[in-house]
Amino acid sequence: MYFEWLRPWFKPSQSSNQHSLKGAWTFRVHGVPQDWDQAKLKAVHEALSPVSGLGGHAFGSFKNRHGEHMWLRDALQNNITEGDSKPIARVMVYGYDSSLPQSNSFQNLEDLGPAFHSHLRRLAATFQPIIFIAHSLGGLIVKQVCAHNIRLNSSLTVRRVLIYLSKSKDEDDQKPMRSVYRIVFFGVPHSGMDIQSLISMVGDGPNRFLLESLGSTNSQVLSTQQREFLLALGGQGQSEIVCCYETLMSPTAKKDENGKWAMTGPAAILVSKLSATHCRPWEDGAQYICPINRTHSEILKFGPEDHEYENALGRIEGLVRRALTSRRRSPRPNFSQEAQECLRSLAFEQMENRAHDVERPITGTCEWLLQHQTYTSWATSNRGMLWIKGKLGAGKSTLLKYAFSNQQQASSARDSDLVLSFFFHGRGDELQKTPLGFFRSLLHQVLKQVPEALSDLVASFEQKCK
Repeated sequence: MYFEWLRPWFKPSQSSNQHSLKGAWTFRVHGVPQDWDQAKLKAVHEALSPVSGLGGHAFGSFKNRHGEHMWLRDALQNNITEGDSKPIARVMVYGYDSSLPQSNSFQNLEDLGPAFHSHLRRLAATFQPIIFIAHSLGGLIVKQVCAHNIRLNSSLTVRRVLIYLSKSKDEDDQKPMRSVYRIVFFGVPHSGMDIQSLISMVGDGPNRFLLESLGSTNSQVLSTQQREFLLALGGQGQSEIVCCYETLMSPTAKKDENGKWAMTGPAAILVSKLSATHCRPWEDGAQYICPINRTHSEILKFGPEDHEYENALGRIEGLVRRALTSRRRSPRPNFSQEAQECLRSLAFEQMENRAHDVERPITGTCEWLLQHQTYTSWATSNRGMLWIKGKLGAGKSTLLKYAFSNQQQASSARDSDLVLSFFFHGRGDELQKTPLGFFRSLLHQVLKQVPEALSDLVASFEQKCK
């Protein structure tokens, strides 16, 4: 695995051991090390692209604290290989400036994206598939480029870049979208984070707007981004997302007696489990949800022989190997511009909220259902309804969510069935508890998975828009 630094924000000092050089590490933006096996490099078609988080460092964010072990360079390249130690993927770190204290920058989420957009287009020209490893704010940047609203005068932000690409008509943008198969999010605040102490740090500085857009109190920026991102990567089976969340409280920002800011304040949960895993409702099992016993800033600081690294590695390696297998299968549906517009008209902001809010069952508590005669009879029949009924609060929704997940896995293995879901929410908004919301959701799911099945619907939508 070849390790490359894409945007060097620091110049390594020969006298400093803070960023010591070893192994195959290189700071070259273009080209490869002199001793690299060119034949092996040409055989590498997969790219792993880590993106650091808010106030993070593209090297230090992935290095264990008080040590020199940088796991992307010193471990990952040796852990994901083929039998003959042939590299499977190329690790290409992406860095950007998002420092908070004493910053003169007034960039926001949309301003952070243009350079990353260019980076992704360059990656897609050489590598397929592409897997992102994104921390905190870096994950929001990835998402934005996936699903960005097409506005000719708009700049871009891994979430925002993907939003943009999914709507672009430019073939150079569509190619990256077909290349992005999988993403691993670490502590990404999909629905916001605790920014109280950080607001005190930035004061009325120009970057306050960026920070406030990440807040957990009704952030319209994140809400809109999440809605658009759900449309960007296709339906179930067309891409994979793993969400890792912190399980240690983090120290907050506090000014010391000398007037300097340091993370020495009272501990708090900066990104909750609910926010870090609020992504796609069908990816809610242990394969896709990963707890990391670290604070928010240290969630990617793995050391040698680190149990938490092994925990994350299992998910990353699984994605890498499945991505290679996916290249041999049929590509994801290529949605026309009209189909994409139709999808957006069917979607509504709270469409997935109820399914996501239903708690996952404790291990072993729902397995009896799969052996129940009524369930097995229903699951093997071509038609019919399974009615699960019980008292209020008895766990009907949890049991149904478990059954739904099991059917999804069986369908993925057969690669033929469509598995659709809608969880009514009696206390939710109008569309969450009415037949209109139910049918809009089902049509949206069918159109995402089998766009050709709803050609008449798309044609009707196009006619109404004229």
